[in-house]
Amino acid sequence: MFLLSLNLFALIFNILPCPSSGGANLPDASQEGILKQYTSYDDLALFHYTVPSETTRATWEFASFQDEPDCPSREVLIYLQYASFPVISPDNATFANNFYTIRTDLHYIKTHSAFQPHDSTIFPIYNPLPGSWYAFAYLSPYEEKITQQGLLHKCRYSLGSIALWTKADQVELIIPFQNMEYSTKKHFSYYKFYISDNIDNYKLYISNCTIKHQIKERIFGRKDCIEYVNLRARALPRHDPNVGGFTNITEGDQVVFNETRPYKSSYYYLLIVSSAVVKFNLELKYIDCGKSGLYGPNQRSWYLTEQGLHYNSSRDNTDPKEPKDGFQLFTITNKLTDKDEVVNFDLDIPGPEDLEPRCFSMFDFNRIDLVEDFSANYVLQGKSWYTKWISVSTRFPIITRFETLEYTDIGGTVNIVMRIESPEPEIIQGQSLRVYGCLSKGRIPLISEGTLECDDDERIEISADMSEQNVTKLIPFPEPGTWYLALQAECLDPETGEKIDCWGNLRFGSVMTSVNIHIQPCGYRPQSDICGEYGVCVRSHKGNFLYTSCRCASGYKGWTCDETTQENPGHQHQSNTLLLTLSNLSFLPAILVSLYYRLYTESLLYFSTMFFSTFYHTCDQDINHKHLPEPLERACHALYVSKEVLQFCDFFCAIMSFWVTIISMARLPVKLVNFLHMFGVLLISVLVQYNRNGIQVFAIPIPLGAAILIISTIIRSYKRRRLLRVNRTCTLWLSLAIISALSAVLVFALIETTTNYQYVHSLWHCLIAMSLVFLLPYCRRENAKHSFYKSGSLSSEETEPGSINWGGVRPLHPSTISTRTADTDTDVHVEGVTVRAISIDRLSDVGQSNC
Repeated sequence: MFLLSLNLFALIFNILPCPSSGGANLPDASQEGILKQYTSYDDLALFHYTVPSETTRATWEFASFQDEPDCPSREVLIYLQYASFPVISPDNATFANNFYTIRTDLHYIKTHSAFQPHDSTIFPIYNPLPGSWYAFAYLSPYEEKITQQGLLHKCRYSLGSIALWTKADQVELIIPFQNMEYSTKKHFSYYKFYISDNIDNYKLYISNCTIKHQIKERIFGRKDCIEYVNLRARALPRHDPNVGGFTNITEGDQVVFNETRPYKSSYYYLLIVSSAVVKFNLELKYIDCGKSGLYGPNQRSWYLTEQGLHYNSSRDNTDPKEPKDGFQLFTITNKLTDKDEVVNFDLDIPGPEDLEPRCFSMFDFNRIDLVEDFSANYVLQGKSWYTKWISVSTRFPIITRFETLEYTDIGGTVNIVMRIESPEPEIIQGQSLRVYGCLSKGRIPLISEGTLECDDDERIEISADMSEQNVTKLIPFPEPGTWYLALQAECLDPETGEKIDCWGNLRFGSVMTSVNIHIQPCGYRPQSDICGEYGVCVRSHKGNFLYTSCRCASGYKGWTCDETTQENPGHQHQSNTLLLTLSNLSFLPAILVSLYYRLYTESLLYFSTMFFSTFYHTCDQDINHKHLPEPLERACHALYVSKEVLQFCDFFCAIMSFWVTIISMARLPVKLVNFLHMFGVLLISVLVQYNRNGIQVFAIPIPLGAAILIISTIIRSYKRRRLLRVNRTCTLWLSLAIISALSAVLVFALIETTTNYQYVHSLWHCLIAMSLVFLLPYCRRENAKHSFYKSGSLSSEETEPGSINWGGVRPLHPSTISTRTADTDTDVHVEGVTVRAISIDRLSDVGQSNC
């Protein structure tokens, strides 16, 4: 491990300031995480902090560690965001136009790794929003080598973070509808009041400022009572005259804060900056608009019918607000409302004379949670009916809203799908009809003189003459809270597409619009193809948090893998897959040679290695999961994705192939061979299951098999009282085998990277297969081979003559040999010399010194 805790502990107590008492100022939050390069969101390190309310300063300190001093220093990139996970694009992919990427508070930080960091990166945020803050961190891209664990050291990097909060004290509460006197206690004085859900606008009056005690002399003789005053929702205001507020308020002056789009169910904070002790009056006024929904006071003209939510003033007030004759979960009938509606949507609400009565019709989408994670639907609800259809007028906006939850929803994607029912041609009368919506987080969108206004990033629109039936707006990693979606219809010139005043039947008309809001993982497509043809939806667990993202195949990028990084990435993937799989055919020569020598155990292992490696690399390419035949795709999911069976078999068979080959070369008795085969199965299966990427998978079985081969050779030499020699043919084959194996190791250890993996790993397949072929040569001349092998089995279960023979006779010319047949003995005349061999089992003792 990195000893990160120790280093972080030292960092905390060495860097953070100490109070006057001399004790350590302990952090409010301390976390660490492992850093990786970015290939998908699953590689990001996640940090979570909870900032308390009424905080004047939040200070983050980041320090990046590396586990060895020789490791290169890496650049670390950090994204810090309020309320939800940061939506970022580390691969420089662009977001589609229908993505809502506005974030409430997002910050970008850089730092560098070190073995023992002496300087940390300090990042303060003044008057932050209270609640959850999330940070994503990753290493800046670099070329990374693929190394076997334990063979070469692989540098590892981590990030430690600590955070401190500084809170304001004595925040006084403002009582609404009471003109009360307040006084400052500090240079910066804070006050607060609460805006509930039933308030659509308010005014705050500051008046009668009087200086009670002058702390320091006036500047240039000015008679300022209050130097600066500002108001902010949900968090303490910052002292920044450039962003709003009022400055240089003199004695007796009055200022008014008029908010027509308040953040509901939230606290508002008032900042008073003064160099003197002053007193002043505060008065808060607002109008109670009542609760939202079909049965709220502002929705008298709205009715829930079988066709959807209608605005229809022609109906009698005694009519039921929703159908009573049945129940329907999702309505599908679409009709235009009565074209003679003339009643305005604003109602006369009694209130203070200086406040404009401004209340809007508001409808809440109710949430229906489904079984899977990040799966929820939203519907407009009455007391007994649900619908997703609503009539949208050209005269005024209709406001809907829905709520997203913290932890539960922020790791998914909100999909807003809108469609309209095309009106009849006689109603259009030469006009083009468009319905547009404005999306806003926390408060209603901007409405100016009865017209809905919003930026392009917040806008979703659909026209009656569009070829697409649906339009979609996506909110990735939605911030928790209330989201407002205001809808309004408008008329366009069919030739120019410019907005015009509606006339004829559309002047007071409305159009039925379906608003389908739901949450799902990753993207916008159906679950079976949610990340497109070249992406896979991944669920990432980071501690207590869960989020989903698309992991794109090489050559593709973007939130839903819709953007390509090269000309033909699909063809490139196909060639990479073919290279990794077809390179396993290089095991065919080893299989055929072993079968020719009747080494059935070895041939079975070689074939298994080829089969499982091919199967494993086919399933290992994520891109293939959507392009394979259905039976093979199911097999990949069962044997690779769920259980990792293929990866185990690939590693196991590869190591076992070398083990049985070396044991065959040792020319051991049949019982000992059987024992060593079973011993190898148990040993290698344990090692592969323990850590199949560790060096011990190769470092233990291969040297152990080589030791068995050497010991057996020494024992045979000792019994014969002479050193066994190897002829030039055996030396050649053995040398080629060693060169191939060493080349495979060097290529793997020194050359293989994440970029060239498919090429180098395919070369690895070929070199390993060649080394097995070179370990199977016969050290006999052709004629002796046939007569010899016909007399006995050549499997590794045989005794000495039945194993791969590292001893043998010298190559002889046929003209120099004559034989005399006998029952048990054979006289062999070699160049005038007669050699008597007693039996075929003793043939291996003849000429041991020659090979």
